Amino acid sequence: MNRSRAGLLWLLLGPGGRRAISPELEVTQLQELNQAAADYRRLKAPAQKEIQRDLGQILSARHSPLLAILTFLLLLTTGAMFSYHSLHFSMSPLTRWTLFTPWIFASLAPLALYFLPAYRARLLFRWQIDATGILTTFAMSIALIWTLAFIGMQDKGPVMKLTGIHFWILASGAVTAPLLEEILFRELIPGMVGRSPHFAGHILSALLFTALHLPSTLLMGWLYFMAAALLALIRIQTDGLLYPLLAHALANGTIVVLDSW
Repeated sequence: MNRSRAGLLWLLLGPGGRRAISPELEVTQLQELNQAAADYRRLKAPAQKEIQRDLGQILSARHSPLLAILTFLLLLTTGAMFSYHSLHFSMSPLTRWTLFTPWIFASLAPLALYFLPAYRARLLFRWQIDATGILTTFAMSIALIWTLAFIGMQDKGPVMKLTGIHFWILASGAVTAPLLEEILFRELIPGMVGRSPHFAGHILSALLFTALHLPSTLLMGWLYFMAAALLALIRIQTDGLLYPLLAHALANGTIVVLDSW
């Protein structure tokens, strides 16, 4: 069925679309698509109509409205926790916002999925066993942990003792906030510039990622740029968001645990 869908999509591109895409494909990939298109043409009319309906459902699929409801509930929970924390713990406003900012990012992540077509989201977050991708993710994750640790040593921002409820608030936010960041910085922004794998787009995204973290020195800016570049390498190598998401969450979680010691 997947091969038939690919053949139909290849035909729907038309001669002009196929000529534009062909230079980006390997010879074997081009041969497989042409063969899939030929196989689709040989199918009987009822079988072709079934594939057309199936592909139409995939391409027209919409995200569930539950994502918006989930975002609302998460923001409500974040607000309630912020109010509770303000009443029971003495802390500077800047430190408190630093503590809860990852929760806000995590709460907005389901809403960000609306900016991706439903079928595209399924492809980006699909689980795939690929040795090269796994090895790349592992190596880049180690490098990312070292980069974030170095950023922590250079950072002169508010310092908080990560114990008890503070640890769990920051830890839960640190491992869930990357979903929003990966959708934004590894898919939406790069996708606005050039063709996949969007090398120029990833450079632009890394620069924006760096600027939004407000680095206080040139070294800090370079470290943030490197962190974004490492995640972009995983995104390009694995052709999805799942592995960079896992690497980002693992690195953030590791740094929070190390800071709690």
